Amino acid sequence: MIFAIIYPTVIHIFYEVTIHMKMRKIEYNYSSAFKQLLLAVIALYVLLYYLVVVEIKVFDIKEYADSILFFRSTIVYLVIFAVLGCLFFAHRFCYSIYTPDELTFYNRLLFRQKTLDFSRVKLAVFDTFGVKFYDKEVSFPITEKPFFTLPFYRGGFIDPVQIDKLHHFLQDSKKIPVVKNYKVLLGYGKSWRLLYAFYIFFTICFIIAGVTPLTAVIVLFLNH
Repeated sequence: MIFAIIYPTVIHIFYEVTIHMKMRKIEYNYSSAFKQLLLAVIALYVLLYYLVVVEIKVFDIKEYADSILFFRSTIVYLVIFAVLGCLFFAHRFCYSIYTPDELTFYNRLLFRQKTLDFSRVKLAVFDTFGVKFYDKEVSFPITEKPFFTLPFYRGGFIDPVQIDKLHHFLQDSKKIPVVKNYKVLLGYGKSWRLLYAFYIFFTICFIIAGVTPLTAVIVLFLNH
């Protein structure tokens, strides 16, 4: 009796562990450390202005306290922080998991997912912006639309090591014809240095601009 209860449980656990060991994950990395720094500085900049609003309300500064709609202001600032938070962690919202039989792309922000059955794939094209899967023979140049696409950018750039493992998995394990149309993976070339300079420039601008609200926060605190 006990054996009849334990045996199916053990088999189920063994099956789940085996499936889990065969799963591989493809994640996205943040596009740039400079972008993350810029978003963090903007969040600090917004926080300083919100602290000014809070101090005006708490210290009841007559010239401004009556004209400030504190509740609405708080809602607006919370929305701004939520947007900045989503941008900061955007690369964490999407990922893919694949097994020997299928690949599933998850978007946790929109609560969506889509699954690709490898048995349908006749051709995989590693293009500039993603991996395009076709369920029929195509001629070059390709004009047909793929029935499934794994994007290389979703709030961040796809992990190069993990996408390389997918490439070898499709080509070596699944024997699926693979075409690679890019030399450097999206987001990892030298041409992106101009964008990094853009992030650095605006980070410095927000740091300089942040001196004003920081001074206001300190002055209001020391004088009350």
